[in-house]
Amino acid sequence: MIRKLRRRAVRLFAVGLELSGKALARSKAKSKPASVPPAPASVDVNGMRVVITGGTRGIGQALAKGFTDAGARVAILARNGTEAAAVAKALGPLAIGLQANVTDPIAMDRAFAQIDACWGGVDLLINNAGVPGTLDRAAWDISAPELSDVIAVNLVGAHLAAQSAIKLMRSRGISGRIINVSSGAVNRPTAGMTAYAVSKYALEGLTRQLAVEADRSGISVASIRLGSVRTAMTTAAFGATKASLLPDPETVVPAFLTLARAPKELVQGRSFASWHLLADPEAELRTANPLAHSRAFTYPHYTHNGRSVSRTDPAFRIYDRAENQFGASPAVAAAILADLNARPLEVYPDETHAPLRAALSDHMALSPDCFAIGNGSWEVLDRLLEIFTQGGDEVIGGKPGWFGFQMLCDKRALVSIKVPMMLENGRLQHDLTAVAAAISPATRLIYLISPSNPEGVILRRTAFLEFLTLVPKEIPILLDEAYFEYCNDPDAITARDVIDLSDRPIFGLRTFSKFYALASMRVGYAYGRAEHIALLNRGERIFNIAHLSEIAVIAALQDHAHSAFVLDANGVQRKMIQDHAKGMGLQFIDSQTCFILIELPCPLDNLIDLFAQEGIFLPAKAYYKAKYFMFPVSTEQENRRNLTLLAKAVKKG
Repeated sequence: MIRKLRRRAVRLFAVGLELSGKALARSKAKSKPASVPPAPASVDVNGMRVVITGGTRGIGQALAKGFTDAGARVAILARNGTEAAAVAKALGPLAIGLQANVTDPIAMDRAFAQIDACWGGVDLLINNAGVPGTLDRAAWDISAPELSDVIAVNLVGAHLAAQSAIKLMRSRGISGRIINVSSGAVNRPTAGMTAYAVSKYALEGLTRQLAVEADRSGISVASIRLGSVRTAMTTAAFGATKASLLPDPETVVPAFLTLARAPKELVQGRSFASWHLLADPEAELRTANPLAHSRAFTYPHYTHNGRSVSRTDPAFRIYDRAENQFGASPAVAAAILADLNARPLEVYPDETHAPLRAALSDHMALSPDCFAIGNGSWEVLDRLLEIFTQGGDEVIGGKPGWFGFQMLCDKRALVSIKVPMMLENGRLQHDLTAVAAAISPATRLIYLISPSNPEGVILRRTAFLEFLTLVPKEIPILLDEAYFEYCNDPDAITARDVIDLSDRPIFGLRTFSKFYALASMRVGYAYGRAEHIALLNRGERIFNIAHLSEIAVIAALQDHAHSAFVLDANGVQRKMIQDHAKGMGLQFIDSQTCFILIELPCPLDNLIDLFAQEGIFLPAKAYYKAKYFMFPVSTEQENRRNLTLLAKAVKKG
């Protein structure tokens, strides 16, 4: 029973730890953007009259010290008056300790009356008192009294304390503030913590209602979701060793100080994540979604001998985006020029994308209703996440996987479950059995890349069809086929091969940026059964691709001779590179894309520098415990130059 309790507790506290750890790591790695505007004039904490419930230990005690250190007067309320008095005495003359049970309305009114007599009012209430409840049982095994006990403290107690505080604030004409302490458990449902999670969900509902009711009195109400910290409760739950890995309670104090100081207009009725407030307080205060901890992504800017490198300069080669080095079909430029002479630029594009749908219909032998068109596959993928998931849901993908998918998951507060590939008969493969085993009640989408990025490994027909029998048919499955047109393995399977076999929601995702060499045109698409694509199209932004982009991709799609040339040339060059790598004694992962993971012959930085000296810029990332790097497949001339440099790196070692 003790072990079971500890497992449940670990899950509870790991929720906040995972969320806060990721956000803090990102904040250390990336500088704060200068574009975030400064906050309006903040509230002065010095001299503020603060009431903290549950203030004798853990987070409450840390908050009491943090606010007194900032010059605030702090009243500590606790069931044990002796403990409250002792903590207050240790903090000095700015603190007082009072006995008060948050579930007793008479005791709450009496405590606030005492504080009023002492200080003449209250400016801030922090509803911190709370209990974890039953963490060792399923929801149906929790009795009504046990659930009521948790609700009584975590919800009703917070309501009673807020009630007493608001009555006092209104009687004194004080535009005060209430901060309700919520939890990261609200971000992600976790088995074994029903009573606690439900109480915190309800607390955030109470926060919004109180904010609406109290707003006319100038009183603001907000809540803050906490990550995991080291307290007596966490130590008792899973031992001192594991608890020692958690941050100290004091680490969350700056987040509370930020909320206490922030203008009312920025906090009223909102719930904030402590890990976001700690990482980027201004962004968290001003945004109402997970974008608070996101940053605009840009690729590295390169220089060569002090000269700024342009991606379009023929003197250099930049391989960090897996662009098609064979170029676009000549028919594209001709089609664009012809259209420019025939159609006025002031006319909006066709929002139905009818010509492109018709071309795709011919290309894939599907109804035009089976396609969703987007501004690159990024936009379509984001729309899929928007339609089928919400914050806290789980999505399953490969490891390491494409970085862009993780970025989109982060921006939507999704939990990304990453499943590594496996070695089978000496060949790296998608571990579809492990993917199926990772499915949980919170799983809302499965995202598989074929050929995979960065490995270039395909989904194989038999394995994938068996996998479908293991996956509940209601869960959407997305096959990202961004590089599939490069594939020449007959055993590869696509979404097109299976959407006619079942009515389950299966989507294929493709782009014109890679194989068709039209990255600047920004056109991608998803395909699937018409009834599922209709759901996806509900989220489409009108006029989301330019008319000339549509003209370009149709011309590329219909130039079958150029497509055959690119497929054949890439396949020949890919094999040539792999043969040379083998001859150099370097391992590689057999690829079906326009790149190959090849064993590093020397430290990555040295290899990057060696190529950069020749004006060649490789992706500065190593994979699989820094064993492999991404080698581009390009034209024969460029490939031979790149292989010569690789051989030079092998000699240097």
